[in-house]
Amino acid sequence: MPTSLPTTVPSPLISQTLAPAIEETPGVPHAGSDEGEFQVPTMTLRDEQVSARTFAELSLRTPMELLEMEFPPTDNYVGNGIVAKGQASAIIGPPGIGKSMIITQLGMSMVLERPFMDLPVNCADKKSLFLQAENSNYRLRMQLNGQFSSLTEDEQRRVDAHFTFHTIENGYDSELRLKGRSADAVARCLNRVKPDVVFVDPLNAFAKGSLNTDDGMMDTLQELIRLAKEANPDAAVVFVHHTRTDGKAVLEAVGPSRGNYGRGSKALHGVSRGTLNIAAGHPDDSSKILVACGKNSNGPDFEAFGALRSPDTLLFERDPSFCLDVWKQVMSGKPAGRLLPTPERVAEFVEDRPLTRQDLVEAIKEEFGCAKSKAYQAIIDAQTQTIVRGPDRLFRSIKL
Repeated sequence: MPTSLPTTVPSPLISQTLAPAIEETPGVPHAGSDEGEFQVPTMTLRDEQVSARTFAELSLRTPMELLEMEFPPTDNYVGNGIVAKGQASAIIGPPGIGKSMIITQLGMSMVLERPFMDLPVNCADKKSLFLQAENSNYRLRMQLNGQFSSLTEDEQRRVDAHFTFHTIENGYDSELRLKGRSADAVARCLNRVKPDVVFVDPLNAFAKGSLNTDDGMMDTLQELIRLAKEANPDAAVVFVHHTRTDGKAVLEAVGPSRGNYGRGSKALHGVSRGTLNIAAGHPDDSSKILVACGKNSNGPDFEAFGALRSPDTLLFERDPSFCLDVWKQVMSGKPAGRLLPTPERVAEFVEDRPLTRQDLVEAIKEEFGCAKSKAYQAIIDAQTQTIVRGPDRLFRSIKL
């Protein structure tokens, strides 16, 4: 059993289920209030059980206790831990990219245990709560009508039994910022559903403070995680957030700056254990997206891939024709032939069969639309890194 530190500071959030056992001093701000520093209300505790629930204690474990713990593979819900039991994740993308459709598809995958755009799914029958603040009932119906058309009647019943949407039907449904009584309303919603997975869409609708500051972002994330875990200690929380609005943001969905893709991303990147970066797949085709791994603390990153949205089912499927180098070239606005193929891409031409220099040059020219001189330069850059020329004067992939 874990040992615990002595309790000296009360939890800043008093669960609504405990409200009848608490008598607040008039004029003292309640939990979630921004009116000055939080003060401990005067309370009458009815029994020790209420006291234990009200004042959280920090948990401690020894190395042997941790080593004796077992974590089944099913705890890694999606993508080798991108979404995992009891952990926070993020899905980041620009407005209008289809994030709401993506998270509904993700939730369906966690009910039916089917791959999510070819990413592995290791769980089934996970109950999802969509705390959403942007889509009307008409829009939700249109979206679900398309996505449910891909399911059998039995699959539709399973998803229906495991999905709950917060809908916008009155003024209170739009007052979601975690200030004052709004935090209590969100807590009641979570306690009614007790979800396995909570999707917060979009994060800024539930902001406790400014998401452009580390403190405001951290306060919001911690409050949402705390509320979700009061309803279900094992709940996974998926934050749906917008990208930065500057012109460079799209290209930072991949590469060394991928952790800086979202607004206020420093705090969000730290809290999230797994992040999906979503970007436009083509400037002139809204059905194409790029899916990249912004972070995965639980396992290896997956390689960025392209996906296509079906006009009928509104589900995204992997695009086998996607090329990351071509995507970077198109999204950077540079004309064809301006960028050289990477050494890794050059090696792909000779993975299955060796080629002469002339044949390799022609294959690169045809694929990338570049000049002969650039194709020769790409081969020079790839030599000793990813390809090698043998005594027979044929190029082969070093992987071979």
